[in-house]
Amino acid sequence: LATSTQQQLINIVTTLNAKPEVEVAVQDSLLERNAISQVSTSLPTQWTWEISPATGNYGMEMIRAPQLWNLNEALKKSSFFAPIAVIDAGFAPNHPDLIYTNNQTPNQILSHGTQVAGIIGATFNNTIGVDGINPFAELYVRGRDNPTPALPNDPLQGRSSVGDVHINALLDLFLERSDIRVVNISLGYTWGGGFPPIDTSLQNNQTSEDARDLASRHGRIADITIGNISALINPIFTPIIVTSAGNDSNVFPTPQLARYNSPFTNAALEHNNQNIIVAEAVDVTGTRAGFSNVDGTLFAPG
Repeated sequence: LATSTQQQLINIVTTLNAKPEVEVAVQDSLLERNAISQVSTSLPTQWTWEISPATGNYGMEMIRAPQLWNLNEALKKSSFFAPIAVIDAGFAPNHPDLIYTNNQTPNQILSHGTQVAGIIGATFNNTIGVDGINPFAELYVRGRDNPTPALPNDPLQGRSSVGDVHINALLDLFLERSDIRVVNISLGYTWGGGFPPIDTSLQNNQTSEDARDLASRHGRIADITIGNISALINPIFTPIIVTSAGNDSNVFPTPQLARYNSPFTNAALEHNNQNIIVAEAVDVTGTRAGFSNVDGTLFAPG
């Protein structure tokens, strides 16, 4: 529903929430890309394999990817390629190290989605770029649901609305390929980008309760959507959603709570959705990275 004033929006949302047939109604909002670390100037960039995690590929060493790859030959014989979806801001359509099973938004081109897809499933052992963690990933990717490319002068700068990411992208993916096992969504609210802070002890110890309420209601919608995918599209299993805890803790004076980073983190941490993994970041020392939001469900190299 489109409105011309904030008060009209409030009135419509209030009316909808009063209807017994409506579970939850809330205004839409924008999500932006959760930052991917740039090449660290404190670490050598060469990929050399050490027993103790170090250099530019410390993340691969920390999760023991080389040990995982020892199973590659056995897995090839099974002929099973895991369908994995990535919902992000955009993807390079003709990347030499990426093979998409399906790119649903080929005109949305941004480095963030391309890098995320590469971490997951870049072509293995082809002497180009990096090796993806899962050499057997069938990549289904979807960028921002917008008809125009995300160019440098794009006012949205690759941001996408909660409605696009929640409902359209997830449901479209599963209607097309109901056996997708994992969906990666590294998107979050714009709290750290000059927008009003959401967490406690940020600016003069003030908290935006409206922002928290927005995240909570979006989280409820995410929780319902994932439940509907399981019940209506694939009742055999519910997909695993992997999402970022967020990278706002070095923007504000105190560590930020992951539950307010996105609708999906909120669905997991406030609404107890068991099918969402919220990943915090650890650095090369194995401790929480200073930028990472807190109280997620697991740590991973970031």
